Amino acid sequence: MQSSRTKLGRRLFLGAVALGVSAPLAFRISRRAVAQPTARPCRLFVMYIPHGMPIEHFAPVGSDGNLTLNPSPSGILAPLEPYKQYVTYLSGIGMSGGASNHAAIRATLTGSPDGSGGDSIDALIANKLGVSSHAMGTIPYSQGGGFFSDSFLLRQGTWVRPEADPGKSADALFGSGTVVTPGPMPTMPANDEGQFRKEVLALTEKELEGVQKVLSGLTTEQNKLQIHLDAVRALKAKAGAAPVSGREICLTGRILPAVAAVRGKNPLDPANFGLLLDANLEVAAKALVCGASSIITLQNMYANAGINMGFAGGPGVPKAHHDPVSHSWDADGRAEFATCQRWFYQRLTTKLVKVLAETSDPSDTSAP
Repeated sequence: MQSSRTKLGRRLFLGAVALGVSAPLAFRISRRAVAQPTARPCRLFVMYIPHGMPIEHFAPVGSDGNLTLNPSPSGILAPLEPYKQYVTYLSGIGMSGGASNHAAIRATLTGSPDGSGGDSIDALIANKLGVSSHAMGTIPYSQGGGFFSDSFLLRQGTWVRPEADPGKSADALFGSGTVVTPGPMPTMPANDEGQFRKEVLALTEKELEGVQKVLSGLTTEQNKLQIHLDAVRALKAKAGAAPVSGREICLTGRILPAVAAVRGKNPLDPANFGLLLDANLEVAAKALVCGASSIITLQNMYANAGINMGFAGGPGVPKAHHDPVSHSWDADGRAEFATCQRWFYQRLTTKLVKVLAETSDPSDTSAP
């Protein structure tokens, strides 16, 4: 006896063929529409900002116990206010292994300054999930120096120096060039996905409307194809305008403008710091949305980094970040430190948090 899912798939196949859809595409449509829901995808993004925070501009918990992300005019976490519902604040966490000062950087994600506790959490989680972890870095330093033992944050069997060139990270994750080339969608074989996209994009608006009518009787749990077809219609209607959904982003190649802006520029030149950070965050956001990577760590700067924070597009503090900015004790200096750290959160919010919050997840087939 045929299962109800098999019968439903056959009905959808016959309905699509009756609309004039080719038999191979009708088969793909019916198979995708009745595929079993998959588990929600797991992702991890870690962004490291060096040298701490001036606590009076950072502590987001008010006297009433409520989360207040802007406790002062220089509130470091203020850019996250629109997304406060997603924020979890942890405090009182100490270092193990006697880690202190700059050597504590190596213990931040490993739990031990010499790495004796094992790999960093990105590698450990990636191993549990059976995926690879990717290390990126906005870490200008002098050629042949500047990045030394106390700078290492990530350990994946051995200590890892993050990739400093966003263009190389984009190429590694998406293929050569600045175009995002996503991998296969979760429930479809790789050799079927490209043909499916090509054939669905070739459907006329009348055919798309007819296919969606055939799908109208499906429940949300049964139907993964509806969102995909909606994205196709929107993409065709907008003729290349900015994407509105994750499936649309991953449906076709998308230029990475921030990455394109740094192609050919020296990734170790501090003057390019703002452009490099935006490019790295753009790569991370697209990779997480499209499933090109599910574990990414972005390390910004390194121990003792004396990058002048007056670079174009930066926080507008023309002083070295390590000293005097992060080592300031007077009120004016600590306010400048807060301004610099807040800038990092502003870029994080604009280039990654906002994208993830406002993009429908193309891999999440469990959501209603």
